[in-house]
Amino acid sequence: MRNLILLATALTLPFGLASCGGGGGSGSVGLSSSTGTGNTSTAETKSINGGVYSSYVANAEVCLEDPSGNILTDSNGEQLCSTTHSDGVFQLQLPADFSLSNDDLVGLYVKTSDGSTIKIAEAPVSQLEVNGTTDTLAITPLSIAENDQNLADTIGALIHALGGDTTGDADVVDLGNVEISNLEAVNQNGQPQPVLLNGNTSLEDLLKEKEQIILQVYQEQLGQAYQVTVNPNNTSAPVSVNLNGTLTKIAYNCQAHQEEIEEHLKALEALASGNTSEYLQAKTVAALLSLKNFLSHLSYSPFASSISDADKQTIQDLVNTTIPSLINDVNENGLNADALSGINNLISQLNTLISDLQSVGFRPPMFTIHLENTVSLLESIEQYAENSQSSQSQQTTAENSTGTASETNQTSNESSSQSSQTVQGTSSSTSSETSNTSSENTAGTSSSTTVQTSSEGSNMVAGS
Repeated sequence: MRNLILLATALTLPFGLASCGGGGGSGSVGLSSSTGTGNTSTAETKSINGGVYSSYVANAEVCLEDPSGNILTDSNGEQLCSTTHSDGVFQLQLPADFSLSNDDLVGLYVKTSDGSTIKIAEAPVSQLEVNGTTDTLAITPLSIAENDQNLADTIGALIHALGGDTTGDADVVDLGNVEISNLEAVNQNGQPQPVLLNGNTSLEDLLKEKEQIILQVYQEQLGQAYQVTVNPNNTSAPVSVNLNGTLTKIAYNCQAHQEEIEEHLKALEALASGNTSEYLQAKTVAALLSLKNFLSHLSYSPFASSISDADKQTIQDLVNTTIPSLINDVNENGLNADALSGINNLISQLNTLISDLQSVGFRPPMFTIHLENTVSLLESIEQYAENSQSSQSQQTTAENSTGTASETNQTSNESSSQSSQTVQGTSSSTSSETSNTSSENTAGTSSSTTVQTSSEGSNMVAGS
């Protein structure tokens, strides 16, 4: 455990990963999703960029560690940590002379009630590398679990549970509004005993030992505490949440989220290369895929009986028709005017659904909170797309204006040049012709006079 350090960053990275977010891919650090800037490395610093995905994992803390699990620090003793943004992206600013080896580790943390943190999991840098370098790191349940599928599913379910998501499909899992007040492990006699994790031990370590753990969690947005139990021996539903006496099992399946994670990483890869349109396209598709799965869970959750028939029909239409159609439209045409109109209509339908669920006191309220997070995400995508298109339009107008002015100047220059050539040519021709005519006339007159005089002279001599 340690004090939480928040480093505000806004950079993205290139990813092209396969199999539930495993290693691979290529590219270089590109534009920021929020500022439009690139890599912020300077002569004094350099950056490592990455993303955390089990859906969008927001406000988790990522730290660099030595091979023993101790958090690395710079020359001033500052821990090398960063906090993920709402799109799961993080950036670590490092001293320019800092060297990270493949034996070093990357830890994923969540805060506790006393302001310190608990390590969820850690993995070697080599397991998280993108394109074989330490410049960009991909953190997903599978990369954290070092390709152990069962452990990956358990970690994914645990992350969602800590964020208050009992479906395993929320678009955004926010760990910034979570506090863990107690951690226990069940011993061989079935009795829970308090566990105090040191800085080198993680929840993942306990799960690898097949220990059942119990966490007391407080969710600030929810305003309630609940209990999370993780049983690594139960591979079908290893995580359960007890909220107000209602027990809900969470089964996160990494393979089931394969398409969604690929879109997340595709979006970041496009952004890294500076292709804003492809970035927005993939990011939108990822959000829509996650929303579709989340609404599917909502429609058959244990609490669905309180949903009105009209809202059930709305959910069914969204899952079966509206969202798939919008995904196809975005995939085929990008975020054009029709797609943005469709997103705007979807936002309106979601806001109406949220209002209806809140009016009937739908439980648990985290369902509506997750939908509100999704609406905020879609609104940010919509706004980003509109701003991007406006910026591109202004740039095109400026380029066209510059091009027109250049063409006008070129035409003017060509006209001036032609006029000059015409004047010079006319003057030269006139001068030449006048000179030639004068010369010819003079020569002709002189020749005629001479001949005539000579002839007359000769005749006179002969005549006399």
